[in-house]
Order: sequence, then structure tokens, then C-alpha cells
Amino acid sequence: MIFVCSPLFLWNTPPLVEIEPISAPRLLMWQGLYDEQVETYVHEGLQTIAAHLGAVVDLSPAPQELIARFQAAHKTIYDFEISQNLHPIIDPQPDKISAHAKDAVRRGRRLSTKDYREALLVREEARSFMATVFTDYDGLLSASATGQAPTFENGTGNPACNTLWSLCGTPCLSLPLSGPLRITGPAGLGVGLQLTAGLGDDEKLLQTGIWLEDRLADLTVHEQTAKDI
Repeated sequence: MIFVCSPLFLWNTPPLVEIEPISAPRLLMWQGLYDEQVETYVHEGLQTIAAHLGAVVDLSPAPQELIARFQAAHKTIYDFEISQNLHPIIDPQPDKISAHAKDAVRRGRRLSTKDYREALLVREEARSFMATVFTDYDGLLSASATGQAPTFENGTGNPACNTLWSLCGTPCLSLPLSGPLRITGPAGLGVGLQLTAGLGDDEKLLQTGIWLEDRLADLTVHEQTAKDI
């Protein structure tokens, strides 16, 4: 069980809601999601996790072309809207804005209103598609990041693992991994497991997240015990 509380006066605020874990959820994992954007060791780590979770996880090839189309729509919407919002700030003081933000504004200025409206239509298509996915499943498993965190000078990394959920507005959470199921990069930094639920299914996301966290903890203890024997 977890408690969701108000962030204000957290120390003496009663829970707003109590969340109980779901029992035996149905989960989906798209194999090869985001393809070569995701490091090989991350793909392999996800496969290991799915194998340990067993029958609760269905494996299916990722609809790569469709997702690439949805990601392109997200980029159009992002660039257009950031241009609309930031160009009044950038124009008078360009030296105070990051190169990344200025590049996004430049891309956005090249987009027409027609481009933007077409991308919004694709967003509705993406939401409809994800709604059909979550008709049959309580959650979708994927990686929280394409690989381990980059060094400071290389920015915050590739956001590919989050753009689809940002586009659709679907809730998601990231679970840190430890023990034998930990996904670890070359520098020893971990990559989390991402769980996504349907639009508006925030409570189900938390319920499934509790179950998943408990299940992964049990599997980790079991694996460690087996190694010690």
C-alpha cells in the first residue's frame, strides 16, 4: 500500500487517498522499442526482466514505424510551441539563451500553422492507438532512458523514451532496479524500468507500480538467495 498526500505540510497531513496494489496485472512489453536509439544492454536487460516476471508479461514486436510517426508529431508540436513561447525572450537577448533552445525556436519558426494542426491530428491518432493498447493491458513496460545518464557537458540525454507519453498525456513512472535485475551501463550507472498506463488511469498506474515493485523485490531476493546457496 502507498499513501498519496498533499505536498503542503506533508508531516501532519492525512493521506488524500490510499492505493492498494493490483492483483496479477496484465503487462505488455514491446520488443525493440525505439530500436537503435536504445543501447543494446538496455534491450537485453528488459528481456531478462520480462523472462523473470513470466506469464504476466506479453511480448510483442514494437510498432516502430507508427511510433516513429508519433515521435515526429511530438517534435513538430514541441518546436512550434516552444518557438511561440520563447521567441519574445530570445529575440532581445539571444546571448542569454542556450543553443539547444535557440535551435528549437529556429526549427519552430520554419513550421507553418498547417504543420502544427496536422501534428495535433496525429496526436489524436496516437491517443486512440494507445487507448486500444490499454484496453487489454494494465501497463506497458519499457526503459526509463535509452542508456545510462550522460556526463554534464553532453546534456540530459535522448528523450526518446518519454516523448510518446508526453504526446499522449499518458501517466508513467520509473522504478529503480537493484540486484541481479539491475540494468547497468558501462560506467556503472543504472537505467530504470518505466511503467505506463492509459490516459487518466493514474490510480491503476500506482496500483500496478506497487505490485511490480513488490514482485521485482521478491525476484531479486530469490535470485540472491539462489546464488548464496
